[in-house]
Amino acid sequence: CIILQLMEHLSFQNSPMDRIRVTNNREGGLVEAFVPLDSIYREDVAVDKAHVEGLATSIAEHGQLLAIGLAEVVGQERFRIFDGFHRVGALDLANINEAYCTIKTGRTMEQLMDLRIEAARTNKLVKFPRIVTWVNDAWQMTPWSEHTLLTTALSATIRPNATLFGYAEEEFGMIKDWMKEKSDLWKIKPREVLNYLLTAQKVDPSLINLV
Repeated sequence: CIILQLMEHLSFQNSPMDRIRVTNNREGGLVEAFVPLDSIYREDVAVDKAHVEGLATSIAEHGQLLAIGLAEVVGQERFRIFDGFHRVGALDLANINEAYCTIKTGRTMEQLMDLRIEAARTNKLVKFPRIVTWVNDAWQMTPWSEHTLLTTALSATIRPNATLFGYAEEEFGMIKDWMKEKSDLWKIKPREVLNYLLTAQKVDPSLINLV
């Protein structure tokens, strides 16, 4: 009982929600708040450097006009960005250590990927490299990724009456259901996802995250 209480205490202490200034709570687990930049996990994601620099100048002159989309991922000590990588970089460049954000609470890593891919669709500057990276990340979270490439699975699911080598009809049906669910969430057709991935195979991998 004491150990359980200690674990709960440590979990509470490590929650990034403890370090924010809340301005509004909305339905659906949404929180509007000011968040310290050091409470946001920074990772290598494709960005347009010129856009970051332009945003930094704008923010320094007019302040941050658009909220950054963050996810509170269960069990993680820092927030994860799903929309606003350019804005976070711009705030950093402008030497501003706090960001105005909309936080989706209680999310999983899988849900984070879904949010990121959906948001990437509308960002023409970095749409291609981000979708390629995050779609592959989403596939790696499935039980089928160890034995099957995503391009192989996608090719099979978009062909009428196709089968997938190594999978019984029932399990292949589960893969098709996963593809359908994700394409609906991402608002990207499976054939479009496949085209992105096939194009990426022709590009030097080191260039995928460079814009």
